[in-house]
Amino acid sequence: MVRMSATRSVRWVTVLQMTVEQALVMATEIDVAISDRPYYLASGQSDDTGRTGELAPENKGAQLLPSLTETLATEDDRLPRMMMGLGIVTDSTVRFYPMDLIEEHGALLNTVDGRGVLVFMDPATYTPAALFTNASTASLQGRDIHLDGGRIVTMCVLYGPDGRRADTERPQ
Repeated sequence: MVRMSATRSVRWVTVLQMTVEQALVMATEIDVAISDRPYYLASGQSDDTGRTGELAPENKGAQLLPSLTETLATEDDRLPRMMMGLGIVTDSTVRFYPMDLIEEHGALLNTVDGRGVLVFMDPATYTPAALFTNASTASLQGRDIHLDGGRIVTMCVLYGPDGRRADTERPQ
């Protein structure tokens, strides 16, 4: 959550998973709240107290923590448990892009309800992301996605051929 406080009124908005640097690129006026809740480290890593991770992605036999399962509704078994990816839902479309498909292509273009959409893996946070675009080509080059017409997506922000930030809309 971030607090947008450009005026005296304060509104809270949910943001995509991103780094603080990315959040400040998207909106310089935000206040960033960083949680002090404990988290589990990846297998083989340890924190400053010497604790090591217990539930790493490669640990396929791991059980979910009761503190998580208590918050879940009935399990949806259409996909493997904890499968990662990006979902796009509109009034007429439900689409899921698995992480392995996104990783395989680096950046892929598709159409949702007649609108072009770019689906990609954010290299800074290793999370899937998407934005609407009229691009006909997209290629991952280092940490940037190059679109036709000289446009570039870097840190999840679209820049025009002139290097200026361009307005974008993201699927919900």
